[in-house]
Amino acid sequence: MLALIASTRTGRKPVGKNSDPFPDNITGLIARWEEDMLATRGMSAHSRDGYLTALSQFLHFLRRHHDGLPALKEIDREDVLAFLADGRMGGWQAATMAMKSAGLKHFFGFAQSQGALGDASILEVDRPRHARPLPRALDDQDALALMELFLNGQDWTQHRDALLVSLLLGSGLRISEALGLNHRHWRGSYVEVLGKGAKERQCPTLPLSEDLMTKYIKSCPFSHAPDDPIFWGVRGARLQARIAQRAVAQARHALGLPDHVTPHALRHSFATALLRAGADLRRIQSLLGHESLATTQHYTKVDIAEKRKAVAQFHPRGRRS
Repeated sequence: MLALIASTRTGRKPVGKNSDPFPDNITGLIARWEEDMLATRGMSAHSRDGYLTALSQFLHFLRRHHDGLPALKEIDREDVLAFLADGRMGGWQAATMAMKSAGLKHFFGFAQSQGALGDASILEVDRPRHARPLPRALDDQDALALMELFLNGQDWTQHRDALLVSLLLGSGLRISEALGLNHRHWRGSYVEVLGKGAKERQCPTLPLSEDLMTKYIKSCPFSHAPDDPIFWGVRGARLQARIAQRAVAQARHALGLPDHVTPHALRHSFATALLRAGADLRRIQSLLGHESLATTQHYTKVDIAEKRKAVAQFHPRGRRS
């Protein structure tokens, strides 16, 4: 990843002098920071790479902004604000800016712990707030139609896909979690899931999923030893997410469903169905593997939005004149 630090461009203009090496003290600090992130439990590779990219872009921006890279202890809060403003002018959305800000804050927090930070105010830059889009779930009728379409399959790959969809729609698994399952994780009435941040949880399975598992094992030509993947690809390797996404897309087109119907939308549908049925938010949080209850509470906004839509449509005083 250190090669990335030497090559990335930022913002709306070429940075210039990107091939010039950074001083040894900065390069060494970056290397130690990367090692620290690798050792941090719960930090995903996606976050780590995003943070490294943000720092790369920031350092190249500083070269252009100051006509040369200042010493690390001379970098201050105004430099970060200028970097974010430049990115905004280049088209960065709030979510992107929040990620860049978080990456820089993480790096400078590490620099402070190493005694390499001059101006502590650089840690006080607020992350830009951005409105998260509401989760988009299927209604009950569409979810049932989608599941029934997958149940009509005849060969082993179609049995596999039906089982996968039943776990997304009926147990709320992420696509990566489902595809990461081995046979030893299958416990009949539940599956042991390794979620984000390497956190384990148990997710109940529907009787339908148990029946589909039995049918799939009988038809699948590959091994089902404890450490073998449950979901095999046709070439004898673990099924890739893009193949599963393609299967859902084909079913979506066959049923005339909207484009937002993706494997992740099936997980949203699971959560929304539980909420409508009156399930406790803490229980839903546990089933979904959310670290924060605030993430789970996002689904309540969907429920409220749908109730408001119903009132506006059907209540005599809900319609605008």
